[in-house]
Amino acid sequence: LVSSAQPSTIDEAVFVHRRLEALRRDGDCFVINRVRPRMLPEGAVPGAPDPRLRSDLAARLTETLSEHERLAAADEAELRRLVARCGPAHAYFRVPSFDTDVRDLPMVAQTARALFAPAARVA
Repeated sequence: LVSSAQPSTIDEAVFVHRRLEALRRDGDCFVINRVRPRMLPEGAVPGAPDPRLRSDLAARLTETLSEHERLAAADEAELRRLVARCGPAHAYFRVPSFDTDVRDLPMVAQTARALFAPAARVA
């Protein structure tokens, strides 16, 4: 099953998974698209901005990084919720959010590299 990390699409994936189980057509894996990658190690907070930056720009950059980290943590929480609801017997993979949509063969290749990279597997 393929889903995004949004709560509503995770719920839909769980629903489809359960329907497939009821039909004895259980799938082997889940692929979660457009997962925002963490920029900082888990639990880390943004460090002091470069003093050469204007204070308003430094504040906006720090705020943007903090918001990105919050959204990335939410994506990972949704992945964990999916695993908890569908069980650890399946394989789960994350594909990161890219700057553009996948519209051509080079982007398909980039998606494949991301999907088959060791970091794609949700442990």
